[in-house]
Amino acid sequence: MNEMTQQETYSMIKTMEELSKNAHRFESTGNKVVPADDIDKALEILRRVASGELAEVKHAHITGRGYDLHCSNCGVSTDIGKNYCHYCGAVFDGKDDSHA
Repeated sequence: MNEMTQQETYSMIKTMEELSKNAHRFESTGNKVVPADDIDKALEILRRVASGELAEVKHAHITGRGYDLHCSNCGVSTDIGKNYCHYCGAVFDGKDDSHA
């Protein structure tokens, strides 16, 4: 996966905002390069990524038996009844990303 840094995301937002202004101007004259609505939607997604709202979710499950329980994602010890790993943040929802 290609990940953008926060600085790259903010730079992309600034560029997209300029494109959005120009797209609205081009639409009013009938010259359309990229629909302004498409640019605005992309800006909305970029802003959500920059804020951390659309962060990647890691999935895992608890492995082991008895008192020897571990996160299937990172291997750190955990306790039964937890819904996420305190170390790597993986959600214990029965799914598993280790095979991906």
